[in-house]
Amino acid sequence: MRLKVKIQRLLKVARYSHRAVPVWSRQYPKTFKRAERLCRLERFLPEEAFRLGLFNKDADAAEQGRYLSRKKLTKVQKTLNPVSWVAVLKNKGLFYTFCSAFGIAIPRLYAMYFPRCAGWSYLAHNLKKRNEWRRFIRDRLPDEFVIKPARGAYGRGVNVFKRVGNGFVSAQGKYCSASD
Repeated sequence: MRLKVKIQRLLKVARYSHRAVPVWSRQYPKTFKRAERLCRLERFLPEEAFRLGLFNKDADAAEQGRYLSRKKLTKVQKTLNPVSWVAVLKNKGLFYTFCSAFGIAIPRLYAMYFPRCAGWSYLAHNLKKRNEWRRFIRDRLPDEFVIKPARGAYGRGVNVFKRVGNGFVSAQGKYCSASD
């Protein structure tokens, strides 16, 4: 089974190396070798290293040294963070509350949405109905804000919105209104 996992990892490294440098390029063997070594020694997942730009031919050792793989970071976090804090550290809403209570400077939290119960806003009131959310989004959010899931990593689910007219435009250029 271990051999199968190694082969799958090598195939992923090969695919991501090809996305960085075409396989027919003279640079490909060097890129593949460097990427495979990086993933093996520094414990990066191939997709993680590629997303960080570490498969690019211009990424030198100094650039690679600026990043820590998720596996290595998790190991460091486990030594620093008590097990009893895991729930607080993994949930951005709880973490915000914790930091606020201790006066730790963090970006302002405007609201939290919960699918099955009332939401929360910085105005210290619950947002229960769709029209309450609509008014809050339309009237109380700043001209630029970020939405991100309470749980998650690597920026998955994060989006930046900018107010344009009566609505907002996402970082991807999609327009939406407060009703959306």
